[in-house]
Order: sequence, then C-alpha cells, then structure tokens
Amino acid sequence: MRDNFFIKDPIHKEITIIDNNKKNIISELINTKEFQRLKYIYQLGLAYKWFPSATHSRFSHCIGTYEVVCKFTQVLRINSNDAKLVQIAGLLHDIGHGPLSHVFEKIAPKINNKEISHEEWTIKIISDQNTEINKVLRKYKIDIKQVISILDGTHKNKWMTQLISSDLDCDRIDYLLRDSYFVGTHYGTIDLNILLKRVKIINNELCFSEVSSNIIKSFWYARVHMNSDIYENKNLRVFEWILESIFNRLRDIKDVLNSNKDKIYYFDRYSWIIFNKEISVQDYILMDDPTLFSFLESIKNLNLDKILNDLFDGFQNGNKFTYAIEDNFKKYKLEKYKNNIYAFKEETWKSKKVYSNNEKYNVVLYNEQYDKQSNKVSLNVIKFKDSELKKTMNNNTIEYKIFFINENIVK
Repeated sequence: MRDNFFIKDPIHKEITIIDNNKKNIISELINTKEFQRLKYIYQLGLAYKWFPSATHSRFSHCIGTYEVVCKFTQVLRINSNDAKLVQIAGLLHDIGHGPLSHVFEKIAPKINNKEISHEEWTIKIISDQNTEINKVLRKYKIDIKQVISILDGTHKNKWMTQLISSDLDCDRIDYLLRDSYFVGTHYGTIDLNILLKRVKIINNELCFSEVSSNIIKSFWYARVHMNSDIYENKNLRVFEWILESIFNRLRDIKDVLNSNKDKIYYFDRYSWIIFNKEISVQDYILMDDPTLFSFLESIKNLNLDKILNDLFDGFQNGNKFTYAIEDNFKKYKLEKYKNNIYAFKEETWKSKKVYSNNEKYNVVLYNEQYDKQSNKVSLNVIKFKDSELKKTMNNNTIEYKIFFINENIVK
C-alpha cells in the first residue's frame, strides 16, 4: 500500500494529496461531486476554438492553486489551523464556475436584474448544507464562515485573503503558469521559487522583499500580454458573441422549444436560462460543458429556425462571422441592421487594468533598514505599484469600437 498519493501535474510536477496513507479533508473535498464536476469545465471557456490545446480544466487549476497556497504556508510557517483554512479556500475558490467558466456568466440570465457571479455561486455551494462539500467541511469541524470570509476578502487575517485574491495571489500565479503552458506561449512565466524565498507576514499583511520587485513587474507584464493576446482575443470574442446570440435566439423561440422539449437533451437542466428562472444550488451543480453541448446539439438537430441554424454553423467553425475595428466596418453598412441583434454587436474595447485600484488588493513590499543607534534592523513596509507600467498602460490604452458581424445577414 502506498504511503502517499500524488497528482502528476505539468506545472507543479507532483502535488501531494494524501500523506502516510491517511484520508484527509483535502482528498475528501476533491472526491465530492461538486469538485469532480470541475473536470468537465474548460478553464478557458471557448479558447480551444482558437488555441486547440487550451482544453485544461477548472479541476486542474483549483488543485494547482491549492499547491501554490501550500508552498506559501510552508515557507511562512503558518500554524496548522490557519494553514488548513487558507489551503481549503484555495482549493475551493472556483467551484462556483458554470459551464465554459467565465463565458457562462455572459449567457446566464439575470436574477432580479442582477448577475450572479461565479464567486457568489462558490459561496452558495460551500454554504448549502445539502452539498457534499459542506458535509465534508462540517465532518472535519471546519469553520465554514471563516472559509467564506477568506474568499470574500473580509477575514481578519489580511494575509489570508491576499493569498487567495490580490494583485499577486496564488490563483493568478497558477492560472498564468497553467494557461500560458496550455495555449503554447511563455508570457505567464514567473519565478515562484524566488518569490517564496522573499515573502514574510508583517503587520498581518503578505509582504515581498523589495529585491523581488522586478519579478513582480514581470508578473504584471505577463498579465498584460495574456489579457491582450489570449483572454481578450478578438477571435474568441466572436465565438462568445455567437454563443450569446444562440441563447438570445432560443429565448425568442422558447415556445417552439417548449413544444419540442421531449426531443431536447437535458432540457430540464438548461431551460431556466431560456425562461429566466431562478435555480437551486443542487440544480446548478448538475451543469457542465458536455451536457451544455449535448443540449445545444440536440436543438441544432431539430432544424427549428433559419437564424438559429446560421448561428450553430458559425459556432461550429466561425464561418461567415467576423469582427471589424471601427475604421474598417463602414463597408458593411450596418446602419440598416441596427435593430437586428443577430446582425452585429458593437462593443467599446480597451485594455484591462493590470492591477486593482482598490488598495486592499495591492502588493506590499518590505525592505530592511539598519539603525546604527539601536544596532537593530527594522522592516519598512511600502505599497507597491509599477508607476512606469501604469504610465505605459495609460499611454497605450486607446478606447475604440469593435463590431462583431454576422455576414449571413450583413451582405
């Protein structure tokens, strides 16, 4: 019998889940149906449409985030109770994602005129006493309110929330390393081992040595490039718009769908999106990428509607769907199609902020100062932002209009 259980991972190599052949809370959380569901949700949504190898899952990212948190808690020598809490938060931070990850938030209906984010669904799943995750947490006497406070940024120990959500956190470290690996770029590389040697907790905050500032700058530049070239890739936005348009069309023909519901796979699982209904946690966790695609494919096979057929064909391969920057769209003469939501969509485009304006998310640095009189070394703590990077970003951020165009309609 094995003494240890490892998960092989291309980013972190070996991730230890079980020590000394003993089941533990981490292994039991991973084996819950809510967590196992993440195996069937693409980390990067529709990115595989443009980057064929981008088929990694939320499951691998959550375990990778857990591993990064473990590395930080080990070097920081955190007491076992606090370490366990923040490790659990890292493991569970993304369990609220719907099918296709962030893309789902664009197609899901608003409830009481309010979008429900994946972060809110994460908290709902952890809080619901009927979920397996909640039962495991209670079995091990974990304070669920504390786990939630780490995730929503209200925990009394600021360093805990910074490890999970800040301008340099374990979530971003893993997804930049992981996403860049699977899309085939080198933008997201960061020297994690050096960071781990230069981190302390000072005044309840996570602080990095000032000598690591260049590594942090490199991390921010990685985000800039990953955002512009991968996460906000305009070709991917075309596919996202087609999927949004498919669900808009399904809402328009909902009566036809309802009369054919016996022929539609997983109709009961996804009809709430079309009929703008609320959904329970138990129903939410039944959704994943394969069942969503089966639902859509079965509708496509019914051949119900010309517009819907064109949208499905475009979603399959992108043919006859494109984008145009403001200066190049005039040839399409879109004015006469302005009331047709399936003809085109106009968006304002600008670069995403590389770090937060909210001070509580900022990176904190420390340096050592020697006092001759007292013969002691004191630590000086400063908030850190890369002013040159911010200036560069501001100078190069040009807002412009982009048009997603359905050439089946716009001739």
